[in-house]
Amino acid sequence: MRAGEYLATHKLFKVYENFIEEVDATDNGIPICEGKPRYQVTTTLSCRVANLRPAWNDAKQDFDAGFWRAMALVTEEFQDRVRFYAHVWWPARALVTAAIEQRFQVHPSGKIILFEGGTCPFKTHVHELEEEQGLEGQILFAVFQVQYKYLHNHVTGELL
Repeated sequence: MRAGEYLATHKLFKVYENFIEEVDATDNGIPICEGKPRYQVTTTLSCRVANLRPAWNDAKQDFDAGFWRAMALVTEEFQDRVRFYAHVWWPARALVTAAIEQRFQVHPSGKIILFEGGTCPFKTHVHELEEEQGLEGQILFAVFQVQYKYLHNHVTGELL
């Protein structure tokens, strides 16, 4: 696969995985977890769209107006996700790649990566690059230089 194809496929998959899959699963009644959820989430995109329907006791039952508002809401949300993965998430991969390549300069163990330019979405990239390079579980911490201080984060955990 050429670099451009890889890039396009990867970004499309992230949009599917982090936008379309959620909407599709919700629409098809697939629960987010097994068993009883610990709390209710009522602010998802699907919930917000459902709230645009007329209330049962509205004098004017204008479903078309709600439909067009829902289309605008979903369009904006979808475009935001595409922009995020194209212009924020994907460019961070180059920073993560460089941090992984330079990790032994940060600490002899190679378990710490450093981002001198501040924070970025890094966890998914770290896990993917570890897998691609056969480094699974070797990188444990990410350190970010933000102005005159350093912040740290565990590499394991929820992915973006």
